[in-house]
Amino acid sequence: MAQPDGGSSATLILSNALKLFADQGYAATSIQQIAQASGVSKAGVFHHYRTKRDLYLAALDSAQEEFAGELEELPVAVEPGSRLRILMGVHLDYVLRNPDVARLVVRELLRVDLGRDERAALGQALGRNYQRIARALEPSGPFAGTPVGRTRDAALLLLAANLVYLLLEEFLDDLEGSPGRNRAEFVRRMSRVIFSGIDEEGAS
Repeated sequence: MAQPDGGSSATLILSNALKLFADQGYAATSIQQIAQASGVSKAGVFHHYRTKRDLYLAALDSAQEEFAGELEELPVAVEPGSRLRILMGVHLDYVLRNPDVARLVVRELLRVDLGRDERAALGQALGRNYQRIARALEPSGPFAGTPVGRTRDAALLLLAANLVYLLLEEFLDDLEGSPGRNRAEFVRRMSRVIFSGIDEEGAS
């Protein structure tokens, strides 16, 4: 994938592309629209990115750099159940701090008419976060070798739970027994459910 050269025009293109993709979706957003919003020509956009998919992935990657950095700061000497809870909270905070990214992902996931190129681009973008979360869930330090269970399944459930929270946040107060808009309680309950599902002996 082509990378930006670090100039201010590349940064502006990335920012405008992400907003347009989030507002309109991948298919409905054209390079011409992104160029106009950024005050450059189409050639100026293609100077930094070979294709629309490259730009789409780069826009998501740029927004996810903060999340990747936060994963590197996760405590190592933490038992697996607590590690999952911490990671879920970090990811949920990231999703809610980056509404354009979240809106884009949710918009595309809810579509049933994704074309092959769109599906491949979305899968590639989501895959990066999925792999980061799966790696962060692997036990390490004094807990290395602990049978946490299917960590990649847990990573997928974590992503799904946080997207559900994003979609249903305003309705959660009306669901009997739900944690409502209390993010800390939501994270506590959902991480317990996820951990119980992947490691029956370690459930608590």
